[in-house]
Amino acid sequence: MSEPRLEKRQDFYPNGSLEAERSVRVEADGSEVNHGSYTRWHQNGVKAEEGRFEDGVRVGRWRSWLDSGRNFFDGDYLPHPQPQSPPQPPPSSPSAMERFAGLPVEGPARRALVLEVAAVLAVFWLPALASAATLLAQSDSPAGSLLLSEINQAASSFGAFAFLAFVVWKSGEGFAAFGLGRPRIILDLVVGFIAFLILFEIYVRALTHFYGLYETPPMPEEQPPAPTGLEMAVLGVALLLNSLAEELAMRGYLMRRLGQLTQSWFVALVAPAVLFGCYHMYGGAGHVLVTSLLGLVFGLLYWLTRRLWPGILCHTLYNMTLYAIDFGFIDWR
Repeated sequence: MSEPRLEKRQDFYPNGSLEAERSVRVEADGSEVNHGSYTRWHQNGVKAEEGRFEDGVRVGRWRSWLDSGRNFFDGDYLPHPQPQSPPQPPPSSPSAMERFAGLPVEGPARRALVLEVAAVLAVFWLPALASAATLLAQSDSPAGSLLLSEINQAASSFGAFAFLAFVVWKSGEGFAAFGLGRPRIILDLVVGFIAFLILFEIYVRALTHFYGLYETPPMPEEQPPAPTGLEMAVLGVALLLNSLAEELAMRGYLMRRLGQLTQSWFVALVAPAVLFGCYHMYGGAGHVLVTSLLGLVFGLLYWLTRRLWPGILCHTLYNMTLYAIDFGFIDWR
């Protein structure tokens, strides 16, 4: 009969991702038992546990992690079976915030999350704020070519969206956790359009109320020519990309991360809305107030649906309507 031998094994989840790497001892009769190093991962790629087996029994130092990366066990196993511990009470059900944003993070994982949030704000929000401040300081400068302006806006929005999408992908939590699950076309269109009608009504009433706080640029001596078909097409693409980037950053990403860090609905909902309003300061205090209010509406829409697609559609329609008003296609008064 052949002697027992040690071999390496790999186990996989049904979706093909690696579940475990382990050493086994293959007996003469072909049976196997875990013997040696053992490492297992959660389905999202986060390490779940690691340690050693001897003859199928856990021995020595073992460590375990939740799928969020939080360590929840770090201790030693003795090489012989231990008496059974008394039954543990069932885990408490997660809070509403934990169901929305995941388990709270502590220690090094929390510090890494704070740095990640700061990086996203530095890449997305800070340049937008600086651009708004520049426009406010140079309100008497000519607007320039609409086509070149919107090509620049489209490129800027695409870059912001690509960066945010990479951050979301790198997190291992999946796009659906940040509101970008598979679109439900009919439902998303209906919800987004209804939200747009409500949002525009809020905008008209708020604009009427705060109109005196708006910074209005001086009217040109000559009426600018109507935009061409190409300019309108590029404008539509730019507005869609802008909505994708803003909704993923200010709602999908920031609301989830602030919820994890603070476990506060108030912070998760209000802080992104205020930040959203701040980089629209080029329109004056009234624009900041109205845009922050609209940011709250977008946040509530995301909170209620757990999906960004209705908000992206609503945001795009809203921006297109504002341009249609500026071009004289729609009279809102």
